[in-house]
Formats: sequence, C-alpha cells, structure tokens
Amino acid sequence: MGEAFWAAREGDALLHTSFLADLVGSALEFAINAVIDFAALAVVALATGATVATLGCSAVLLVGTVVGATMLLSGAGEKISKACEDIANSLFPPKIEGYILTGSGDTRINSKRAARAAATALSRHDVETLDAQAQAEAEEEKRRQDAKSMWDVAGEYLDAVKGRAENMAKGVVSVVSRMGSAEGWASLGNDALAEAGDMLSDTGHFISEMWQPTVATAYPGSDPKQDDKIDCHKHPSSFTQFMAQKLQALTDDPVGTVLGAMNTFDVLETGFQAASALIGSVSNLFKGDDEPPAAEYIAEGTRDVRINSQPAARSGVRCTCEAKVVDEPENGVHVSGDVRIGGPLLVVRDIKSGKSQITLVTTIALTFMQPGRASAKSACFMMGLGINMMVQKAGSALNRPVNAATGAKYLAGDDDVDFSLPGHFPLEWQRTYSSRDERTEGMFGRGWSVLYEVCLERTPDNPDENCMTYVAPMGRRIDLQAVEPGSGFYSPGEGLAVRRSEQGHWLISSDDGVYRLFEADPFSPQRRRLKMLGDRNSNCQHLTYDNHGRLLEISGDRQRPCIRLHYELAAHPQRVTRIFRHYPEGEPELLRRYRYDEAGRLNGVVDNAGQYQREFAYDDNDCMTMHREPGGERYYYTWAWFEGPDDAAWRVTGHHTDSGEQYRLDWNLAERSLCVTDSLGRTRCHWWDAQGLVTAYRDEAGQMTTFRWSDEERLLLGMTDAQGGKWRYVYDRLGHLTETHDPLGRVEQTQWHPVWHQPETEVDAAGAAWRYEYDERGNLQAVIDPLHQRTVYGYDRHGQVVRITDARGGDKYLQWNEDGQLMRHTDCSGSQTAWFYDERTRLERVTDAESNSTRYSYDGNGHLTEVMFADGRTERYQPDAAGRLVKYTSPAGQITRWQRDGQGRVRRQTDATGRRTAYEYDAYGRLTTLTNENGESYRFRYDVLDRVTEQTDPGGSRRVYGYNALNAVTAVIYGGERGGEIRHGLERDAAGRLTAKITPETRTKYRYDAADRLLEIRRRRHDAAEGGEPEVIRFSYDSAGNLLSEETAQGVLQHRYDVQGNRTETQMPDGRTLRYLYYGSGHL
Repeated sequence: MGEAFWAAREGDALLHTSFLADLVGSALEFAINAVIDFAALAVVALATGATVATLGCSAVLLVGTVVGATMLLSGAGEKISKACEDIANSLFPPKIEGYILTGSGDTRINSKRAARAAATALSRHDVETLDAQAQAEAEEEKRRQDAKSMWDVAGEYLDAVKGRAENMAKGVVSVVSRMGSAEGWASLGNDALAEAGDMLSDTGHFISEMWQPTVATAYPGSDPKQDDKIDCHKHPSSFTQFMAQKLQALTDDPVGTVLGAMNTFDVLETGFQAASALIGSVSNLFKGDDEPPAAEYIAEGTRDVRINSQPAARSGVRCTCEAKVVDEPENGVHVSGDVRIGGPLLVVRDIKSGKSQITLVTTIALTFMQPGRASAKSACFMMGLGINMMVQKAGSALNRPVNAATGAKYLAGDDDVDFSLPGHFPLEWQRTYSSRDERTEGMFGRGWSVLYEVCLERTPDNPDENCMTYVAPMGRRIDLQAVEPGSGFYSPGEGLAVRRSEQGHWLISSDDGVYRLFEADPFSPQRRRLKMLGDRNSNCQHLTYDNHGRLLEISGDRQRPCIRLHYELAAHPQRVTRIFRHYPEGEPELLRRYRYDEAGRLNGVVDNAGQYQREFAYDDNDCMTMHREPGGERYYYTWAWFEGPDDAAWRVTGHHTDSGEQYRLDWNLAERSLCVTDSLGRTRCHWWDAQGLVTAYRDEAGQMTTFRWSDEERLLLGMTDAQGGKWRYVYDRLGHLTETHDPLGRVEQTQWHPVWHQPETEVDAAGAAWRYEYDERGNLQAVIDPLHQRTVYGYDRHGQVVRITDARGGDKYLQWNEDGQLMRHTDCSGSQTAWFYDERTRLERVTDAESNSTRYSYDGNGHLTEVMFADGRTERYQPDAAGRLVKYTSPAGQITRWQRDGQGRVRRQTDATGRRTAYEYDAYGRLTTLTNENGESYRFRYDVLDRVTEQTDPGGSRRVYGYNALNAVTAVIYGGERGGEIRHGLERDAAGRLTAKITPETRTKYRYDAADRLLEIRRRRHDAAEGGEPEVIRFSYDSAGNLLSEETAQGVLQHRYDVQGNRTETQMPDGRTLRYLYYGSGHL
C-alpha cells in the first residue's frame, strides 16, 4: 500500500522485533564477528610463526583494536548488524508488543485522543536552518575522515589509552605529594568523594547504554513532556509494570501463559523483560525531586504537523524503546484508517535500541566464566533468633540479656539509645554491647559499637581475596562466600543480599530495605568501611571520616539531620567524647558526653544537662561487671573462662541486682547445656546445638519445649510446646516463612514478593486472603482485603505517604516537612489538621480543623513539661533526671506525685488531696502488696513461673488461679472470708482457646471458626431436665471478620457495613433499624 501515513491515537498498537528474531540476529552477528576476529588472529599468527592459541594478550588486544578500527572506518560493523537483523525479521516478523497509553487532552481523531511525540520542538524554519548547518559540518568531517587510514583510527584509540595511563601516573604523583600534610589528606578525601559520586553516576549511565544503546538522539531544542506515554511489554519501565503485565497475561490467557512458562524461549524472553524492569526500578532510586519515574514515550513525530505544539504521531514513528506505531490500520483497530498525516519525521526524545541484548549477555557470560568451577561454595550463617517469643525466651539465660548458648552479655535496649533524630532517613544513635565483640579500635572501647561501625574485613586464614567477613552490628562476624567483581548472592538465613561492583564497591542490603555501601579503608587495605546508609527511596545518610580514619560526621540529605563527633582524649584518641547536632541555621546542640576509665573503656554517658544516664564497670579481662540504669538501679555480673567443643571464651557465671535478685549459672559445655538457679531455688535449663541455636528449654516448673532447625540456613522447622502441641514451619527458597501449621492442624500461609521481601498475599486459617501490591521502590501501594475492597497509597520521592484512597474512593492527603515530620493531614471531607515544630524539630503546636491550637513545651533534654490547650487551660509535667514522670499539675492546679524506685517502678502515688496509694514488690519485681487511699491492702502470691496464684482482698476474700502448661488460666477458685469456695473450671484446646466454662450451676461451651472468631455459645444448667434445650447464641461474620449477625432465642440482630468496614445499620429482631452516619474517613 506504499508508505503509510495513518494518524496515531490513544490505544493504537505498537510493533517490536520478536524475541526469536533478536535471538537469531544476535547469533548471526556474534558468529560473524567471531569469524572475523579469528581470521585476523590467524593471519597475524601465520605472519609471526605462532599459533592462535599461543598469541599473548597484548597481541590479541592489538589485533582486536585494528579489526575494530577497520570496521569503524568502513561501516562494516553497522552493515553486518543491519543484515543480520533483516534476515532474522524475515524469518520472525515483528509483532504487537504494546499500546499508546495517553494522548492530547483536547484533540481527537476518530473519537480517540490524538497521539503526539512527547516533547515540544523547534519551529520548521529553525529546524531547516540547523539541518543546513549540520549538513555542512558533516561534509567537512567526512572529508577529514576520508584522509585517515585504519591505522590512524587505531592510533587515536591507543593514544587515548596512553593518555589515561599518563593521567593516572600524574594522579599518583599528586596523591603522594599531598600525603605529607593534614591539608593534603583533607583535599584527597574531598577529591575521593567527588570522584566516587561521578563514578557511580557514570557507571549507571554505562550500564544503561550497554543494555539499551541510544540509536537516535533528540533534536536540539526539544522540551520533553510527561504525557504521551506507552505501555511496552518488551521493555517494562519498572517491576510494578512488569508484574502487572504478567498478571494481565495470566488473566487473559491462563493456559497459554502456563505453557509459555515451560518454554525455554519464553523463559529467556521473560528474563530480558525483567532485566529492563530492574534497570528502570533502580534508576528510579536515583531520581531527583523534579524528575519523573522511568517510562517509555512516543519519541518521534511529523516535523510540520503539530498538536498542542508537539509533533503529531503517525504509523511508523518510533518510541523511546524503538517500538513503532503499526503500518496496517486493520479497519481502524490498530491505527486510524481514514486520517493521514504527511511530512518528514523529527526525533524529539532519545531513542534506545529495542533489541534484546543477547549478544551482550553472551559476551559477559563467556568473559567471566571460570573453567573447572561450577559454583561458589556457600558460607554457613548463624540463624538470628526471633521467629517467635518462645524461641527468644529459650535463647536468653537472663532477662537482662545473657545468651544461653554463648554466655555472652548483651545490651541493646532503650536505655542505651542516646538520641533519635527525625529525617527522611531517621538517625538513631543506639549503643550496643556484646562481650563477644573483641574489636578494640571502636569509638567506645571493647565490646561497644553503633550500627555505623559495621565493616567488611578480609576473611582470616582464607587465601581467596574475594572472601570477606561482614562484621555486623554488635560485632557479630559473618563469613561471606567468595564474591567476584560484578557478582553477588543472597543469604536466606541472614536476610542479606551482598553485591560487589566491578569498581570494588561492596553493597549489603537487608530485607528491611536498608542498603549499606562500603568503600576501601585508606588506613587498612584488608578492610572496607561504611560509606553510606540508604533505603529503597534513595534517602541516605553519608559518613565522613577525618584524617585519622575516625568517624567525623553523619549527615542526611541537605544536612538534615547532621551530627558531628569530637575526640578529645590524648591517651585514647579513637574514643568519642562529645556529639553535637548541627542545624542549617542556629547554634549546634550538645547531645551526649561520654566518659572513659584509664583503659579507655566507656564508663559513663552524660546528657546535655550534665546528668549521668548510664554507668559501667569492667574487670581486668574487659568483661562488664556492672551497669547502672538511668533510675539508679545497678546490675552486677561475675565471669569465668570456659573451653568447650565449640569455643573458648569468658561466660557469665553469676548475676545480682541492688533490689536483691540473684542468679547462678552452671555450664556443662560437653553437653551444650546451661542451668540457671535463682535465690528462691527455682531452676531453668537450656540446651543448644553446635551452631548456638536452642534445641530444648525446661522452665522452672519442669515443662519442656523443644525446637527443630534446618541443617543449612538454620531456619526453625518445628516446635513442640510445653503442652505437647506441635508447630511446623515451611519456607520458600529465599527463607521467607510461607506456612505455619498449629497444633490444631490449621494453616496460615504467606506468599512473598520476590524482590522486596514483603508479603504479597496472606491467607488466614479460614481461607480469607489479604493481598498487597508494591511500587517500583518497594513501598506498599495497595491493600486488597478478603471482600476485594482496595485501599491505595501514594508516596512522594522520599517514600512518605502523601495520599490514601480508601475503598469508597475517598482521598486523604498528608504533607511532610524537610525533616520527614508530618505537617498537614487533610481528610476526605477537606478538614485539615496541622503540626508545627520548633527549631529543634520538637512538636510545638497542633491546630485542628476548627483552628483550635494546642501548644507544647519541653525541658533541655526534650522531655514534655507543659501542654496549653486552645481554651487556655494548661497541664504541667515534671520528669526526674531519667525522664520519668514524677509530678503532674492539672489545669485546675491539682497536683499528683509519684515516687519511683531505681528500676522506675511506682512505689507511691499521692493525689491532690494527699491520699496515698502504695506498691510493694519482691526482689524479682513482682507486686506483692497494693495499699489503696483508704489504707486497705490487696496481697498477691505467685508460682515458680511468676504467675499470680492467689489474690487476697482487704475483706479477706481470696481468688486462687490455676494454669495449664501454656500459661492459660484453667481454674478460678473464689473463697469467702468465712470459708466456703466456688470453683470455676476453664477448658481449653491445644491452641489455648476457651472451649468450656464449668460453674456450680452451668456448663458453657464455646465454638470457633478457623480464624478464632466465636461462632457459638451454648449454655446448659446442670439441673436441666433430660432433653431440655440449652441457651444458645450464634454469630456469623463476613470474610473480613465483620460481625454480620447475632442470633438468640429472642431473635436475630443483623449488621451491615460500608466498604471501609464501618457499621452502617443494625436491624433489631422486631424489624426496627438503627443507622450509623459517618463523615470524612469514618468519623461517627
């Protein structure tokens, strides 16, 4: 039909070369180039008397340079590529691989939005003028190039290589010359930072160009626009788009999709699509505030026909991924069949190659393949405890934690969080202590560290330079398998992904979305220090070091937040002494001071008011013997050296407190067991395996719990609880928990996102499913409940929620300040609440939708001291030195006071009238007596597991409690002051649910569904006549758990709900209806 000029519209189809054509064309191109290179090498070998196999690397490089220069000079490379492409396309013609998504808002063709190139362009006159200038310059360049030989071209290439070598040599001389002074070292550091940033940027561009080379560039003066997008199935712009396309394919053609998954070529094609999606998603991580996310656009249009100042699109025009608008209208289905647009074409956006880069992938694979080596040997990682509370309890020898397997003392609680600063990536300064952390060069001395001190070190006693050990938080050492440049791996047991760039940068990311970038340590060639922390939304914390290799500054984007560390001890120059917070404007703020003993060990933490918050002491072996809490309570430890089958180390053997707690730890390392006995004579025992994972735990009542672990990744496979109930756990190949089987045989299931390690689908034991969708950065984008009601979340570039669209379509909006703090919330009705902060980022004022403001005041340590309400009423709060509330003044001036002990427990409360309530505790922190304002006392007794077994009221009446092995109450006995007892028995199933209650008069049974929702209560009196009807109450629910009906002998109550789960109606048994009205996002 000749050249087609059919007008393009929204929804029209796009053509791409088929994957099979790319495969055949790449194979031909690869083979032809290989033959040419081999032939050239053979000629050189013949001339030199050598063989191809014996030619040296330099000779092969030189021949490759000459061949490349020849092909460049002659254009043969491009001709070969084009010929191979034509042959492949004749065998496997192009096919529809996408559609135009958007078009003009005010111009239509055949009732559809007109398609345009996604940019405005220069006028026709300006284009013609520039074309004439370019043509003249091209003719001059051609005359110059015609005078060159292939040796000239090769020489230019080698001159460029020589120039780089000379620049490198000059750089070395410059570095050496600057190493002689502190100013020189500072300038080197600044240069290194700048070059690292440029290198990372250049590397990203290089990878993008390798994967999709630019085949046409935008005409000068083109101004990109964000409409006129396309949906390209061959080059998805993000993982979100990739997954959506695959899901749609499965919906449209489930059989074909499943069969395709078993076809090798389809699997390969999917792999290349996923690679494109990955590049798009990764590029989004580095977008700026004003940069749109990755997408594909119409890149070309007619020069002389404009729609809204943008070149009009027609059949044959290319998109940014090299897809083309179809040529055949197919009766107007694929492109307009009756509207034509003529004239020459103009490229207004860069166009990338649309071919699958099979040649590139093949070349890289051949380049890095190591003969005789099939795979790298995986290192063995220790399993981190935490799958359930029982494992944590069994793994800890003491509540103030001592590890039951290693005997090591740990500190990682809230008392050792010195400060927490808001930001798009919040900065939390958490000190942690581990007696097994033997590092001495840290900023707080042996045993202490902060998360910013993680590093990579060459694995000791391993000759492979590609083997590193990750020194994780608390000094835990994880030996990594060998990682070659340009490769990486994922550890399911640790939840860590390890990557190493070609340039030597190491990146370790965890399942929580935190990325850690490491750089070479200039003071230790065997070590890589932390350079940057980041998250999936490109929020970062940058670490700066001084000329001595000490951490000097941590700063977020635009220096928010920013802290600087000071080192002032001549005897221990590596120890930090003060930390200041710096602001873009205003004076720095002192956050913490640190004190050390003569050996350079941390012995005091002082707040900005000069109050000691923590104190520590150590023995001659650097083991912690005492720590004091902010309230004043002291905790003491004794140690002994043990040598066992797994290690030799110092272990805690005793522990006591100021309050009177005492524990003795008896170790039997040959059996890998520990028994802990307190001053009350109670004993609990722990057993573990060679990897330090707890295998059995016997509590103080003699009840046994056992655990079963996988051999390699050390994942918890099963648990038998103290009552004999069996739990079973199933995981996917990445170590995510996919199934939990409980003692009743119920199963809860979870399907995980393959990239973001977040749940995609959760199915409860009753079969109700919740689905979750994520954007290309891993942010939760949508939640679909079992009723298929969808809640959608929108984010800004920092990953902060800025819009929430509920199931009925209502929108809530949120605004955030530059410190990552909520500034404004607008609900579905348009009502706004605003938050205001002071210069220290503390909440200063909240203004509600009716313009009523509440104001807040603080002391120097950031503790709340005053709240002033909109009507002028004021509440005042007085904290003690540890920040605990000790005095409250109401708006009426009434004062309540609290007296606390060293552990922060309330000992006495005095109200505004002077009445007192007193609390008494035993040595183990259990409340034994409560005396109320009238002087009446309640007394409590406990069993060996610290469960309340008896309560005596002021009048002498008692309540006695019985328990089962799962700590659930099974009996309550009520005793009067004059004697006599009333017993209530409680029966429970293996999951702990109440199944029956027996009183002297009745027996009540309870029945549940698989999701633990109560279905029926059936009560019968013991003296009821045979065959008498029991009292019955029945309940029903929808799949989301909303109560639908309550049925009794008197009738049925029925409930209805809106899409947000708000109850809207209750229909009474007599037919009357109670209605509930809501506004905004669900306010009654």
